[in-house]
Amino acid sequence: MTNDIDRSYHDSEHAPPRPHILPALPAPLSPREVYVGDKSMPLLIDRLTHSVFLRIASNAELGAALRLWVQAWSERPSGSVPNDHRWLADVTKLGDRWPSHAEVVLHGFVACNDGRLYHPVICKIAKKRFEQLKGRQRGAALSRRRQEAKRIEKRRKNAGRLAVSLATAAADDTPPF
Repeated sequence: MTNDIDRSYHDSEHAPPRPHILPALPAPLSPREVYVGDKSMPLLIDRLTHSVFLRIASNAELGAALRLWVQAWSERPSGSVPNDHRWLADVTKLGDRWPSHAEVVLHGFVACNDGRLYHPVICKIAKKRFEQLKGRQRGAALSRRRQEAKRIEKRRKNAGRLAVSLATAAADDTPPF
């Protein structure tokens, strides 16, 4: 069977546009398990004062962005927020003014393929803090295991001493107490 369909039309300049293909969104900048909770969030003052953001943001936008950064810190994964304009408008306290301030307030945030917005700087700091917390937890668990091993060893030694004492007392036919 021959192919009788003329496809040359699709190669001409009058052809309808091809479907627009969106570039793939990047993977999340923080793994899902990275969560620092409501622990204190560092604010890198020197970095902020020398940033482009501080030069372009109004006071209202700076306040809204700060609210968003704090919220991103305490979300799971840390450093991210939902990509939902209603949620963002509510958290930033901008309400109906959100659309006119969104571009500046979201400065630095990156949309990822999990439907969330990630801030690379906050993610980097959160990952570092998360690793520190995990290290402390591992150290604390190791310390607890060592302490428990010491307690068990002490009990074993005391039980041995008691057994020797009772055996000696039994051989002497005198009460141990």
